[in-house]
Amino acid sequence: MTTHAMISLTPAAESPRSRPASAVGAGNAPLSQRVPTFVPRDELFFWTHAWQDGERESAAEREAGNLRHFEDPNDLLRWLLTPED
Repeated sequence: MTTHAMISLTPAAESPRSRPASAVGAGNAPLSQRVPTFVPRDELFFWTHAWQDGERESAAEREAGNLRHFEDPNDLLRWLLTPED
């Protein structure tokens, strides 16, 4: 059985700046005029402001081309374990 939770935001959290860009049901209507969205409890972390900030940051890094490609998992581990200068 899947457990769900409802996310509700206070009016202060409805400003466009604080709303996640990729939020479920994102659109031009204020949050108070949208149908409530039910999210499984084990996915609630994804919709926190902190997580969404990280999603936006990583999307910007990808768009800027700041990526590394590894053919071999061992190459990835070597890169991760090598101290930065």
